[in-house]
Amino acid sequence: MPSSPERARLVGTGEIGTEFGIDPDLVSKYYADRDTTGFPEVAGTQGRKRLWEHGAVADWFALVGTAEIAAEFGVSTETVTHWYKHRDATGFPESVGSRGRGKARLWEHDAVAAWYAGQDETRLQQAGRAAGGDPDELLNATQAAHLLGYKNANQITTYLRDRPGYFPDPDVTEELGTPERPWIRRQWRRSTITAWAADRPGSGRRRGSAPPAPALPEVSPEGDPDELLTVDQAAALLGFKSATSFSSSLSQGNLPLLKETDGILPGARGRARQAWSRHRILEQAAQRSGRGRRTSSPPR
Repeated sequence: MPSSPERARLVGTGEIGTEFGIDPDLVSKYYADRDTTGFPEVAGTQGRKRLWEHGAVADWFALVGTAEIAAEFGVSTETVTHWYKHRDATGFPESVGSRGRGKARLWEHDAVAAWYAGQDETRLQQAGRAAGGDPDELLNATQAAHLLGYKNANQITTYLRDRPGYFPDPDVTEELGTPERPWIRRQWRRSTITAWAADRPGSGRRRGSAPPAPALPEVSPEGDPDELLTVDQAAALLGFKSATSFSSSLSQGNLPLLKETDGILPGARGRARQAWSRHRILEQAAQRSGRGRRTSSPPR
């Protein structure tokens, strides 16, 4: 593809996250797992910040794999494989490449979307349900991960730990084991997982809209200056529209006074959450607005 200033423009994780509707941390994970994901190599650096050519990143996002097609169109990965395997009969588009060590097939998203638009949606959805199984079937984390195209349950565990409210709560939660060795079994209905996959942030970028971010809490600047506040509370005090935009700005180094946390608080399901003191957040707010002078230097 011909080079242009726009394609050659260098972008970091924050800019990529904003444009394509995903968490900047997920961009870093795509890069860390590039042997599997095929994410582009770094084209440059700015300090410790990695930078990529915008064109290469845009090309990567324009290609979709089996799991992404299944998620967007609400069918199982088995159904997508069936469409491709029998493409002489179904007319499903040819693969245009592969990604990662496993050589997972890739398709142009626009070609798949155009093909799907010309099909009988009712028939396709019925085929998807037949291949995908009972929508009321209960799946554990490993089975849900497999349905979503993940290697194992680690991605779901990460969602539950680091992004409360992003991944759906289990439909069934059971406390099992013994008092000495308790454990919790979490299960989701197949329909819960497929509904989330179809509407999750990231897939929505190709449909022209993303689900609205959870509303931030109302947080007063008054109160104990040493009280620890979590990400969503800090985002609210600083005037961000969402916790994700706060995290993106933080990762880009735009909030130097909050580079280091002041503590850790228990979050949903007992998971640890980053926290900052109210007075530090307010100092950062004053610096952002220009109303106050910085009282401390950002960590180097």
